[in-house]
Amino acid sequence: MSMQKSTSKRNIILIVLGAVLLIALGIAAYLYFTPKTATTEPDTTNYAPPTSEETKQGQDIKKQIVEEDLSKNEQADTPKKTFSQQITTAEKTDGTLYVRNEIAGVYQSGTCTLTLVNGSKTVKKTAGVQALAKTSTCKGFNIPVSELSSGTWDLILSVTINDMTADDTAKVAL
Repeated sequence: MSMQKSTSKRNIILIVLGAVLLIALGIAAYLYFTPKTATTEPDTTNYAPPTSEETKQGQDIKKQIVEEDLSKNEQADTPKKTFSQQITTAEKTDGTLYVRNEIAGVYQSGTCTLTLVNGSKTVKKTAGVQALAKTSTCKGFNIPVSELSSGTWDLILSVTINDMTADDTAKVAL
């Protein structure tokens, strides 16, 4: 029986020590994870009406902010409008000069002006703009070679869309 009492005392001591340890860990965790409160300083806010100098400074700052906003709005209202285009084909086949191009972007309308120059001779042709799935193109230039003389011709293709113009050049020998 005395062995049973010593085992029972030992179990009680272990249980009490475990409980104390758990309580200590709980307190330590609480102190560790609880946010620290800052020391409160006295309120030094001035609730008196503003002085005339403070009022003038406030009005000046407001005016400056409004002017900056207006300036930003003017810049946002006038974005730089650009597009690009390039001649993709300029070749003679069966008595016809074919000139094709590609315009970056999809546009429903515009004007294409093809100017052909050989020495003192100049030929101008115009066509509309045609939208494709992901790009646009001029509706095409099919120029009978009989309208042109032999030699090397400079091609200048100007595309105008919504007050924007993009040019490209090429050469073709006939």
